[in-house]
Amino acid sequence: MEEHDAFLRALAHELRTHRLPAEQFFYIDDATFLIYSYDLSEHQMAQLTQTTRQHLAALAPVQPTGLKMRQAHLTQAQAAKYDFHRLLHHLVCELETDIVMEYLLEAEQ
Repeated sequence: MEEHDAFLRALAHELRTHRLPAEQFFYIDDATFLIYSYDLSEHQMAQLTQTTRQHLAALAPVQPTGLKMRQAHLTQAQAAKYDFHRLLHHLVCELETDIVMEYLLEAEQ
């Protein structure tokens, strides 16, 4: 349990250090973080995601297998009509699909 908590603290530190100051971070549960970014273009978001992946890869010695990232880009018009809980559910389902696919690939080998 201490190892898990230490990893979550290291992960949170990396996110706070290498993301934009205007972003908001939420710890949902079960080692799930939500980062809410304002007014970023898809290109800016892709760059931030790549940078985040690189910094999290530096945690490799303590990084549990299965660390996954998902993102969604909503325009202001979409955000005004999109239900937050539906979006979060969609992202979690995508993550679960990634994990199932990973296990299936491992089973085939």
